[in-house]
Amino acid sequence: PTELLSLQGCVSAQESIDLTNCHFSSIGQRLADKILSRLNKTEMDFAKTVRIKNSPVDSIFMSPTDHQETIASAPFGDACIKIHSSMCIPNTCICEPLTRTHTIKYLGVHIDENLSFKTHIVSLSGRIRKVIHVMRNLRFVACVDTLRLVYYALCQSLIVYCVTCWGCAGKSFIIQAERAQRSVL
Repeated sequence: PTELLSLQGCVSAQESIDLTNCHFSSIGQRLADKILSRLNKTEMDFAKTVRIKNSPVDSIFMSPTDHQETIASAPFGDACIKIHSSMCIPNTCICEPLTRTHTIKYLGVHIDENLSFKTHIVSLSGRIRKVIHVMRNLRFVACVDTLRLVYYALCQSLIVYCVTCWGCAGKSFIIQAERAQRSVL
């Protein structure tokens, strides 16, 4: 798009991020407006037809990872996100806020707000260490090929799962998983 060509004249990285975010949010707003106009409804009319099945008690949110984005999304303190009911009046809203969390577990990977994957690696190290007892007991009764198969099935499968996501974590975190792996071997 021609709007994004203006990024070439940006002075700072933050300015280019702001322009990009503004561009894509305006695309989303135009799309929403077009859908509402085709439905011949306003935002309030559409909100009245939407029914939320989960209560906010069951829902959580995680803040952005970038410090500047966190400041931009909640300039006056902690972010407060609410799921509004269809009967909510904007100025007198008493809807329940969502609970803020610092980590989310998605497809077995703990994702934290700084993308350091420390929580995931601590959890992974604990699961790897649980294999030590199995391997120690098998060492005396099984042949080397069987031990290798058990290691691949129980330990290496844990290590390589989603390693493309968490493998970029800092060396100081990854060394915990390496120590656990070495103790299994």
